[in-house]
This record gives sequence, structure tokens and C-alpha cells, in this order.
Amino acid sequence: MTVDSAGELAEQLWSAYNAHSETAAARLYSAEGRHRDVAVNRERVGPADIEHGLVGLFTAIPDAHWTCTRLVVGGGAAVLAYELTGHLRTRLGPFEPADQPVRLEGVLVVETDAGRISRTTDYWDSGTLHRQLATTTAP
Repeated sequence: MTVDSAGELAEQLWSAYNAHSETAAARLYSAEGRHRDVAVNRERVGPADIEHGLVGLFTAIPDAHWTCTRLVVGGGAAVLAYELTGHLRTRLGPFEPADQPVRLEGVLVVETDAGRISRTTDYWDSGTLHRQLATTTAP
């Protein structure tokens, strides 16, 4: 499956996120596709690794919902401003679940090549997330 527009790919990625379909999201990436979370300095390489990362996120925040607040498309890329909301229900890194609410704004840059996602870069504020989840932190 290939898609003609970076905007279409970004919208399909967003839909897969909100459907909590890590498989559908991962299928949008090229074989060498990469996803980088700038706030935690982590990069996932290849659809299987990207899918694995999403499984962890969807498990920790099973009611995660992304709202796209702005989409800008051009030059083979899409830039999405978003708001993520949900509640922490299982451990996420050092954070123990206490049903803490999550409200996190960010920007996702989606780069495309030959009808696939070649790279996504996610920019969000780890300090904001820490303040929201620090209700209960593991030693």
C-alpha cells in the first residue's frame, strides 16, 4: 500500500493511533522507517520496533486519544500539532499508575518518501508529562 500525499499518510497515522491499532500505524512506515521521540531521546527503527513501542504506550494509557489541532502539508512532509489525553493505567517508565490524567501538547513531523512514512519526529515536553504522572513514582 502506498499513499500519494504526506497529508493522507499523516491522517491515516492519526486514525491508527486513535483506533489503538499499532499494526495499522506500523504498516504506514517504510521498511527503514524511523520514529524519534525527542523528549526521551529514543528512536525506533523499522515497522516492528515502531509497533512494539506503540503497544507499550497503548497499554500504559489505554484511553489515549489524540486531537489534531493543526495540520500543515508541503514538500513531502506533514506537521501536526496535537493534544494527547488519557489516563495512566499501567506502569510507564518510572511512573506507577494511579489513574493520573494525561494532557500533553506536541508536534509530530511526518516525512514521506515513495508513498510511505520514512520518518516521524515527535516533539513534546517531558517536564509536563513528569508533573502530571509524578503522583506516584517508583524508586
